Amino acid sequence: MSFISALQRSTLFLIFLTYYRANAQGDKWHRVSIDDSATVELPGRVLKKKAKETEAFYHKNGQAIYIIALQRDAYNGNPIESELTKFYNAALKGTMDAAGGGQITEKKIFTVDDFTGVEAQYITPNRPSLPKVKYVRLLLANGIFYSQSFWANSDQDSILTESRKRFFSSFQTGVKKTLPVDPETQTLAYKLGSLMGSLLAYGAIIYVLVVVIRRLFKA
Repeated sequence: MSFISALQRSTLFLIFLTYYRANAQGDKWHRVSIDDSATVELPGRVLKKKAKETEAFYHKNGQAIYIIALQRDAYNGNPIESELTKFYNAALKGTMDAAGGGQITEKKIFTVDDFTGVEAQYITPNRPSLPKVKYVRLLLANGIFYSQSFWANSDQDSILTESRKRFFSSFQTGVKKTLPVDPETQTLAYKLGSLMGSLLAYGAIIYVLVVVIRRLFKA
């Protein structure tokens, strides 16, 4: 199955970070547009990859890598709270599976422009050689699914900690929130489709990240 295959291959993305050790203090932050309205700050040169409706923007330096990816039409508008929770839980499960049995150590809710998202830090005890610091931030805004990821080799570097916080907090959707979709007005087929869509959306993002890392390995 292509989705499962993409998740398994995505572990290559995490392994990539172990090859970089240079200092990152000289980075210059700037704001980048990632779609018609959303923007985020990144600390240096930004590269972009696209596959169908999935786009990924990323920056790598000596100690960390920053990625923001988006999947259009991941949901028909904005789900009610209970459906949104299911959506995020499914996406987080996909992230943990991609990391080879990752375990969430901390999870919290955040808000951006009245949209509710989830942020998680996780570990990979089955793969102790992978980078220590692994964070992901997920946000569904008017049907567009955004995923911010930050990986680094050290959890003791205050500069990296501040860089992660700046990267995450700088994201802005630039849109107003539409009314939640009432699940009672949806067909059974659509309800089932939206549940699967939460996994497929993240799977598509993972696929783009794998393509990105393959290119970086060759660079």
